[in-house]
Amino acid sequence: MFSERVTLMYLSVRDGVAVFATHLIRTEIKDRELAQKLAPFPLQVEAEGIVCYSQDEAERAKKALDDLGIPYVEEELQHDQAHKEKARGVKYASRSEAIAHLVEDKEPESQVLPNLRKRLNDKDAEIAELRAEKQALRDDLNELKNDMRSIKGLLETRQGEVKL
Repeated sequence: MFSERVTLMYLSVRDGVAVFATHLIRTEIKDRELAQKLAPFPLQVEAEGIVCYSQDEAERAKKALDDLGIPYVEEELQHDQAHKEKARGVKYASRSEAIAHLVEDKEPESQVLPNLRKRLNDKDAEIAELRAEKQALRDDLNELKNDMRSIKGLLETRQGEVKL
């Protein structure tokens, strides 16, 4: 379902906010064994290594690995700026929802109601504008009818004068 690029998108959702990982620390030890060794430390261990969401978290992970004598390679992660902008101010129910929004452009649940309200307000404004235009056309029509009556009255008066 998701492309390889998306599965490699390291992000987490914390309190509804998408947080992009800053570092990936790779080790030779596979994820399950590494997770067991790092159990006392609150770190996110994935198949590719330890995913860190701040410089402080990366420092804690490196210290834990150093203390355990496990060699590692640190990689700073870069994320598409467009994804960061798109996620700014949006609340997500889950990581999957965040990825679906960022990559597949699926509307997050938290935006459904506000977007529906906006569309409703836009339609209400459009209806009000059309009603105002309709009223202006009615006013113009009434003015034309009055002008026609005036012209007809003048015509009848002139015809009466010509007959005399």
